[in-house]
Amino acid sequence: MSCIFVLFERRAVIAISYEPDGLKYSRYIWGLQILSPFFGQMGAGLYAGAVTTALVNGVYLGYLFALYSVRQKNLRNILPSRFCNYFGFATTIAALLLVWSGLSFRWTPAPVTAYAYYLAYVVQVLISFMLCKLYPIRDVFRNACKGTAYAAAISTPLAFIFVGFAGGRLGGEGGNSMIGAVSMPAIFGTLSVAYLVLDRSMSKLTAILLLIPYVLSLVFSFNKTGLIALVIATIVYVLLAPGSTARRITRIVYLVIGLAIVLLALSSKILSYTSHSGNIETFTGRTIIWVQTIAQIRNGPWLRGFGILAYRTIGPIADANGDHLVHAHNDFLTVWFNYGLIGVVLVFGSYLALAYSSFKSIRLGGGFSSVLAFCVFVFYFTSGITAASAMMCLFPTPWLLLLDSLVSTHLTKADRYLSLSRSHTVRL
Repeated sequence: MSCIFVLFERRAVIAISYEPDGLKYSRYIWGLQILSPFFGQMGAGLYAGAVTTALVNGVYLGYLFALYSVRQKNLRNILPSRFCNYFGFATTIAALLLVWSGLSFRWTPAPVTAYAYYLAYVVQVLISFMLCKLYPIRDVFRNACKGTAYAAAISTPLAFIFVGFAGGRLGGEGGNSMIGAVSMPAIFGTLSVAYLVLDRSMSKLTAILLLIPYVLSLVFSFNKTGLIALVIATIVYVLLAPGSTARRITRIVYLVIGLAIVLLALSSKILSYTSHSGNIETFTGRTIIWVQTIAQIRNGPWLRGFGILAYRTIGPIADANGDHLVHAHNDFLTVWFNYGLIGVVLVFGSYLALAYSSFKSIRLGGGFSSVLAFCVFVFYFTSGITAASAMMCLFPTPWLLLLDSLVSTHLTKADRYLSLSRSHTVRL
């Protein structure tokens, strides 16, 4: 790395020539986040995906730091002020959550491997932050969506080949299922394609071809929470997206047709699910997990939590082999268990901060990008009812940071424009 710094210090022009590639490389970084869970299924070992992703991310982050160092010393004005990015309150709260989760190592019962998971996660967040410091946010977000969209399409055949079916579902059932790893890339890909099409960075034909594997993943994995949350987010988009009355009617027609196709494709699975007694009343057994989780929280350190990755170590539910579930199948309870009430305030504070800034940006003419940011909030907030993440909150912090910067940059520039307009207003 020192050689890279020396090279860039001596020849700043070289840094300029590498900059476009540096942004394009980010596509592969985002795509790797999608594909890494499948590495273990491909015979590379349980931690191969995590280790590979961490190493690649570490090298790329070092490259971004080197490039930023050159800019600070030699190329201060390479990014004009009109392209500068800004961060909102959601990013500040998310940073506090990372600090709080790091402090929880002092009392967590999690094994030493938790440090590696935490470090890898922080590196991903820093990559998002550095990209926003180096490049215009729209270019950063566009490349993130492209990498995610294509990687999500690749994940579908990988799931069919290396994961397979169990219990009639792609990804399996039970505590060790990979339904989330199979279906969430498809949902990520759908949201990414939606942005790229609206941004006119992807043709409609390419979007349709990419949507085919997404639909296959969602139908065969039958991720009920993900599907319902995606439908709700889509309805919110139809209601809030800018456009004429004719365009709104067209969107509603497409939405109705899409829902009809999804219900028809899933009709047999829905009938099978509802025919089993207790599935609907207990959310497929999740209420039992929630009751035991709440009991353990009440009898433990409910304010500070048990610590990072504590649920998968000392959680209330274990199988015959003594293995604990990785999370409580509820974002609120998992965060409360691991990080206490303080963590809950920080997590949902960042959620609501992004929702507020997105909605404010929509009112100030933020366009489809602000609407999409609000829809992503709706999706994760809804998904959190029966889903969670073992490491942090369900909403990935790197993506929250990008969306917050996308919205906050528009808000800052809109506020400056309004202030400038008012200062030039002549009173008669």
